Amino acid sequence: MAYAMPKSLWVNVYHKKKRELGGIPNDFISLMLDEKIPAKDNPAKCFVRLPEGCEQNPHPKNPLPYSYSADGEGDERELHLSMDLTASFDEYYSLWRRELHSGGPSVLTVADTYELKQGSGVVSLLNTWYPVREEDRMITIEGRESVCMFRIPQGARLEETLRTVRGETLHQIGLHLDGTAGAMDARYSLTISNDSDAGGIALYRGKTGERIENLAGKGSRFWFCGNLMNYINKEEELPFDSHYLAALIAPRHLYVASADQDDWADPRSEFLACAAASEAYESYGVSGLVTPDRYPEPGECLHEGRIGYHLRKGTHYLGRFDWHRFMEYRKKHDI
Repeated sequence: MAYAMPKSLWVNVYHKKKRELGGIPNDFISLMLDEKIPAKDNPAKCFVRLPEGCEQNPHPKNPLPYSYSADGEGDERELHLSMDLTASFDEYYSLWRRELHSGGPSVLTVADTYELKQGSGVVSLLNTWYPVREEDRMITIEGRESVCMFRIPQGARLEETLRTVRGETLHQIGLHLDGTAGAMDARYSLTISNDSDAGGIALYRGKTGERIENLAGKGSRFWFCGNLMNYINKEEELPFDSHYLAALIAPRHLYVASADQDDWADPRSEFLACAAASEAYESYGVSGLVTPDRYPEPGECLHEGRIGYHLRKGTHYLGRFDWHRFMEYRKKHDI
């Protein structure tokens, strides 16, 4: 991120992390890019429009934290983390605390608790290049191979602004909440993967179509740890596979969608990842993928467990059939 956005605060975060590691980059990619990243920190910039009603947008006075600390008791079923942003904006906030909570099997809550020194309310901003839909107080952002959905917080109003950046349309979502104290939270209850290739939900071992060697290009390799490239044409030697990623979502709901002619993604490898990840769900006492012990037929949907799945007829895309199945799964499990 520091290399891709040399004028951003990611440069400051990179230098801070580098200092913590004794002045040495923490991986092979960082080592290669180190000379191309600016040597000095950038001045602090506004990254959210918080709070409202001030003469100017707030700028962080102190370095921003970039890691969460444990907040309260948790176990393998619960997650409780917090980050205190107050010191960075102490001219505007007497309290600004960000928390991540997952106290149940299906919902992750991201919450900001605040008390203002200035302003009449807060705005939380989300920028995306992808189209945004709002229906029944639910925001849906459709990506190339995945979907993000979250509910508009109670008492908040939605404002969407379209901007043109580098010739493309940027969707800026603003969640407005009036008042000088309160909490703003967004709840994520379902993770959806659609026609994901290598590096997504599909297993590396035995995969056809896209493989690790296809991820080694300039536009793809920065998504992954540099060590992954040591396993080009050696997928069978990997100490893990993609079902580990799916298992991290347990026991929350996961939905995987495949297409029978999407040979590059390899629908069989996507399906097998769901089957392999089910063991993690069962360790929580819930079902993962509920299947009749065979590979599904095109058009068939498996909606009974915490891992939902369908195999659509056709090639690599996200279409009406997929959206209808996602909504059916949400209604069936009340998420």
